[in-house]
Amino acid sequence: MFQNLEEVEVEGTNKGFGSLFVLYPLQSKDKQEFSQESGASSIDVARIFSGYSSLFARSLERQIIPCYNYFHELIQSDEKLVQVARRCPRILTCDVQLYAARNIGILKGVGVPMSNLAKAVYSHPNMVLLNVDRTEKNVEELKRLRFDPSSYKFLSAFAMLAKMSKSTVERKFHCFREWGWSKEDFLAAFKREPICISLSEDKINAAMDFLVNKMGQDPFALVRRPNVLGMSMEKRIIPRAMVAQVLVSKGLIKKDLRLSSLFLSKENLFLQRFVLPYDGKDSQLLKLYEDNLHPGGEMRTTKKDIGNGFC
Repeated sequence: MFQNLEEVEVEGTNKGFGSLFVLYPLQSKDKQEFSQESGASSIDVARIFSGYSSLFARSLERQIIPCYNYFHELIQSDEKLVQVARRCPRILTCDVQLYAARNIGILKGVGVPMSNLAKAVYSHPNMVLLNVDRTEKNVEELKRLRFDPSSYKFLSAFAMLAKMSKSTVERKFHCFREWGWSKEDFLAAFKREPICISLSEDKINAAMDFLVNKMGQDPFALVRRPNVLGMSMEKRIIPRAMVAQVLVSKGLIKKDLRLSSLFLSKENLFLQRFVLPYDGKDSQLLKLYEDNLHPGGEMRTTKKDIGNGFC
């Protein structure tokens, strides 16, 4: 079992895990048993354990398997649970009854469906490892904002609040306020797309600067479409903006483009609507678009090259 660990995580063992092999040599058989019972491969178990050294010191029977069984009953998939454990090994060391069970009970109690909980815990396992008092406060805040507990968006918002301190949320609000948003705008955007408050301040400012100052978009239009802010500048926003700039300059489309049509449509729909119908010999729109989708996200055209063609 530990042979696999050495092969898979050599770098990790060199950083301090090696001593654990000496401290807990008798647990190799236990970890192999866990591999067989959980459905995880030996390599998966090696990665889980190397990613969280505390697991080596925990009892298989009293801690790891009870935790695994609890979350398996919720997620209903060995494959998904192994993925969760690799991303968040703490689910195998937590006090299930003190944290996970009580937090899930609170969420169920306000009307959150179990199917939504299973999906959310798979995506955001840390959300059920919070202090119970904080869970209750976050739930009350979401109810005050009139989030519907039966909607998955309730759990998306809960997960965002779970990983942020109050001061962090306030800092994000101040960042948006620099672009003219009011508190009501900030809350409206959060209700539409909770993940928008998890964006870094650098990402928010870069997207706002480009969309507002370079493209001339109304910053309040982004209150209605805050998910645009999370799009990749290099792989989505700038390549599509380049195409739109050419079309606007030629009078082929209107300047007041809907953000959803330009940035949120799937690749094939974007090409069908904005590229292929206008891709004549002169415009070479498809080449322009593909040049700005250079493999690896490396831009061949910079923001400076785009200029202020929309303003």
